[in-house]
Amino acid sequence: MQDIARKNLNYKLELSAICLLILFFLFRTAIPFFKYPFVLILFGVIMYSIIKLKKRILSKLKDFIKDYWLLLLLGVILIIGFFISNKLYLTVFKDIINTLLLFFILLILTLFINTKPELDFFLKLLINLIVIFAFVVSVNLLGNSFNIFSNANAFSTTVITDKTISENLKIDNNFALLPVFFGMIGIIYMLLSPISIKRKIIFNLLLILNSLCIFFSGSRRGLLLFLGIITLLVIIQISSFLVKNQFIKFLRNATLFFVLSLIVITGLFYCFTFQTKYLFKTKTIELIGSKNPEATKQRIAFAIHKYLSVVNLNNSYDDFYNILWSASLNLSDRNSSFDPKNPESIWGSRIHRTIFPLTGNNLEIVPEGSKGYLMDSTCNADTWSDNAYSYTLIGKKNVNDNDIVKASVYCYVSEDFNGTWAILYSSEGAIGQCDYDLKNKGKWQKLNINLACKKGTEYVHLYFSKFGARDFSSLKGYVIFAYPTVEIISVKTQNSSSLNFNLNRRDSSDSILKKNTIKTYKNNSFLGSINLTDNSTYNISSCFNILPILYNINTDPAISENDPIRKWAARFISEDTTYHDHKKELIVDTVANNFFGPRLMRLKFAVQIFTKEYNWRQRVLGGGFNFLNWYGWYFYKDKTRSDYPHNPFLSVLLYSGIIGFILYLIFISRVFFHYLNYYKEYKVISLFFLITFLFSFFSAGSPFDPPVMGFFVMLPFFIHSVHKKKKPELFDDNVR
Repeated sequence: MQDIARKNLNYKLELSAICLLILFFLFRTAIPFFKYPFVLILFGVIMYSIIKLKKRILSKLKDFIKDYWLLLLLGVILIIGFFISNKLYLTVFKDIINTLLLFFILLILTLFINTKPELDFFLKLLINLIVIFAFVVSVNLLGNSFNIFSNANAFSTTVITDKTISENLKIDNNFALLPVFFGMIGIIYMLLSPISIKRKIIFNLLLILNSLCIFFSGSRRGLLLFLGIITLLVIIQISSFLVKNQFIKFLRNATLFFVLSLIVITGLFYCFTFQTKYLFKTKTIELIGSKNPEATKQRIAFAIHKYLSVVNLNNSYDDFYNILWSASLNLSDRNSSFDPKNPESIWGSRIHRTIFPLTGNNLEIVPEGSKGYLMDSTCNADTWSDNAYSYTLIGKKNVNDNDIVKASVYCYVSEDFNGTWAILYSSEGAIGQCDYDLKNKGKWQKLNINLACKKGTEYVHLYFSKFGARDFSSLKGYVIFAYPTVEIISVKTQNSSSLNFNLNRRDSSDSILKKNTIKTYKNNSFLGSINLTDNSTYNISSCFNILPILYNINTDPAISENDPIRKWAARFISEDTTYHDHKKELIVDTVANNFFGPRLMRLKFAVQIFTKEYNWRQRVLGGGFNFLNWYGWYFYKDKTRSDYPHNPFLSVLLYSGIIGFILYLIFISRVFFHYLNYYKEYKVISLFFLITFLFSFFSAGSPFDPPVMGFFVMLPFFIHSVHKKKKPELFDDNVR
């Protein structure tokens, strides 16, 4: 008996290692760090299998090919499509590597699991571990959304504007959310079993955490699925009082706390958003633990605005941001809340300290009663090209040609300050700046701007920087700004007005990025010139090109540049960037809808390629992956970029033709058939597949893309192969 118990324990440890191998591989999309433990476990599993099961491997290969010939055939077709393409596509190569890894995982499952009890134990263990992984992923995604783990900037591309919002603000956590949804399904499944009150409370709290993660992810697909789940639970809560069904009542009691909590949280979030003042919102975000409240506001605003764009909301991203984070909904109230003497009124948006009374040489020039906006090494930084910057928007307003912007601020830089500069800066409507004279540190100075505007939007910021650093941890000394004022004098009406001070966010226009800049670093300053769009030139000094620097942000270069696995792979393969054009004219009509428009256009483009560009041989046998660059050029105007139909059926049709498409249809039909056949025994796994298929139908590019989809389309074939063996149902190593 002891020997059997020991063997069973060893076997459970083996299956635990296999489960971890699978989950680290599948969920590395959500947390890229998972690839490191995956590689370690993969190496261990390979060595263990060779040592312990080397005789069984050869004997199992014949059955493996027999049971999974259709999957293997689709994998071979994918590889053939890769080689018949007219160039090397790294994205396809990665897909092939993932597919081979999935086949290896399937082989490992075949070697270690031979009976139904073993299969049931494996799947139960897999579900339990998924709940744990869902918790880790939820904490990670929420931490990133609120900048709790780092002070990374909100967006890592270019400047944020209404015109470029769709391209520049890409937060797409669709596949990263899959483990979160799996966790929710697994928790609800566990709640249906008799458990203690303590465990029930913990499970409901996990459901709330998962829900918050989904909401703040910015995934519209995820939100729609989440709303569907919540709607179903609400219907169950209501129908349980009308229908006498024990299962429904049991499910109602299990999820009542979760549903009520969501209702309360929704009400609190609404009140927080629309009924509280700007300062309270900022302090609340800081209290949560955000290391960059401004970036957090941008992430939250973008996520919610992305949801609302589905119904074609007229509000732009800028307008919505202002509604979400302003002091109140009434514009006059927002403007009146600005007090130049007090940074806590609305304009002190960065991490800072409020100083009163002020001290320092030449203090008499500062208006009496002014409080200081002090920023030092504790201030949150934005980073570009390994230089740290701080910005504070103090005004924004639409202006006309020849309007005058007048702005000023009092500034004090401590004598031990080792930063690069401190300035008052205006952009877009009127481009100019006024620098603090660092040769006279330890003295209050007044910075002034008085410039004529061009039609557009005027932005006025306070800036300071430290070059050669990614944050301000090495900054010595401090900068104090006090009593900022901004005024617009309209030429048409000869009236003056203040800018809207409530819009405390990074903002500008892409026109700034269109200017050519020549920068030379010398003695802590930039000397250069800017060629404007009308070919006129303004000579400037001292770090003019600020906004493009701030908006082209590397959130974490270590992830892409210092990834040892990527570097190792790059030694063996690199992508061919040669462009091979199509012969026929391929044009699709624009679809204005923000939700399904981009996907629908890509589907139509696939039809155009198949009907116009492909000859009969290509239609029957496939044309390889030449279409990837055509997509990249058509939709992004970049001949080195790859894109695809974002639908596995059309992708398979294009690279493998009608024959490959028919095989794929047979494959998918068998997947659904097996899941339906074993649904009563494996409900949770079947729901995992349906959720994955829903996400992949609008994004995948091959039968096994993404890997999580590949795993759940392979799994039913494995389940079927175990069930048809009809081996003794004894859970010990004797049956192996």
